Amino acid sequence: MMKKTYGLAMAIVLMAGLTACSSGSGETTAAETTEAVAEASTEAETTTAAETTEEEREEDYVDGTVASVDETTMTVNSDDGTEVTFDISNAAVNGDYPLGAGDEVSVMYYVDDAAEVKEAAEIDIYYSVAEENADGDPVMTGIVEDATMNTIAITDEADGQTYYFSTAIAQMVTGENGLAVGDEVRLTYLGDVGDEEYPGLAVKVVTSDMYDSEEASVNTLTGTVCAVSEGRVDLETADGNIFNFVDQGADLSMASEGDTLTIIYEGSLSEHEIPAVGLE
Repeated sequence: MMKKTYGLAMAIVLMAGLTACSSGSGETTAAETTEAVAEASTEAETTTAAETTEEEREEDYVDGTVASVDETTMTVNSDDGTEVTFDISNAAVNGDYPLGAGDEVSVMYYVDDAAEVKEAAEIDIYYSVAEENADGDPVMTGIVEDATMNTIAITDEADGQTYYFSTAIAQMVTGENGLAVGDEVRLTYLGDVGDEEYPGLAVKVVTSDMYDSEEASVNTLTGTVCAVSEGRVDLETADGNIFNFVDQGADLSMASEGDTLTIIYEGSLSEHEIPAVGLE
């Protein structure tokens, strides 16, 4: 404030000096002096306000899982168990795929304790559901609530709901400790989610300690060969489903009916013809 008062006083002194020294047609009128002083004052106030606003914008971070998102707002279930809603209208999003429910993100936002909706400045996407699903089946990240021989129940981090899946044909990618209640997992499933009475169909379950493993980066399905033709194998899984694979580098020529086969595939198991890229 002292700086602004000093600047304004100097402007008045200078303008007064100009008035006293001017004569004839070049004389500065009182109205012109007042207008110049007003402009100088307004400019000083604008600059000071902008500097103050910039200096006072404290930043902080929230890490968590996206619960919901639209064009202007995003709600995140943070890692510390709280739910935070952000205004993302002007936020920079760092990721190759659009934001979506289930994404794991880090949000830099401007601190405003009085605001119910925080203003996000930058969003880093560390795990993208859209990327995972780009060429495959849907994936859910959640916490294991129950795990029996052929069924798993997990609470979805995105919406907080608990869903049930059959694991009868699932590719299980677990660490030394296997799978236990309380573990975080990424579960790939086919079709719709399920409940306790009508569970969905899991095709891959990966525990968090194996997320970055080579085993987790490939998709496999094991079953019995029920039909063979040139460049094609039909595989029947333990639950009676039949999946049709076409040779895309797997060399299916040696397969015979009745063989137990584990096929490495790409894309979605819901496709009419699934690309088989290798064998285990």
